Amino acid sequence: MRRPLNVFAERLEEILEYNFSQFRTFKEPDLEKALQQSVRFCVDMASADKPARWLTLLGPCGVGKTLLAKFINRFYGKFIQDLPDDRNVPGEIWNRRGGFKPWINVINDMMNGDYSGIRDLKQDWFLVIDDIGVEYGKNRELATTKLFEILNARENLFTVITGNLTLEDIDSKLDARIASRLLRNGSSVVNIVTKDFNLR
Repeated sequence: MRRPLNVFAERLEEILEYNFSQFRTFKEPDLEKALQQSVRFCVDMASADKPARWLTLLGPCGVGKTLLAKFINRFYGKFIQDLPDDRNVPGEIWNRRGGFKPWINVINDMMNGDYSGIRDLKQDWFLVIDDIGVEYGKNRELATTKLFEILNARENLFTVITGNLTLEDIDSKLDARIASRLLRNGSSVVNIVTKDFNLR
């Protein structure tokens, strides 16, 4: 692992522990794997490893996908906040930051004729696209086309994707090209098969 770009070099383990300590796995193997992959994603991001990794968390409602994505996004916010003001930080990190984007909000913007955010979704150095698969009715074709377009442009950018579909559902119900993109460059796809947290 490369040395992180900033103060994370000394405090990385402490920050990771604080950031993810609230996530309960209930000793479920799928949740353990999702947590491990989320931590690994953060470590890679902090050290700016290339090529950038993708992490896709798939499973039914209430299993913690969005919660983990929000923890990763919080970690990213701390990472950006602690970046040193010097020339050792790659310009792409400074200029293409990113954040958490619920996919339904992106779809609603497009349905209202606002495509202004698509460019940032393609270029942000880090991005969470939360809850893909909410495409329905007349917006399905547009949303699926734009999702593929965004993912296709993000090959070397850190990306977290969550969805209620399985990889097989994405292949058959959305677009086989999207399913393929989720697996490229050694990216991780975690299928979480467990009970809704709220039903425990």
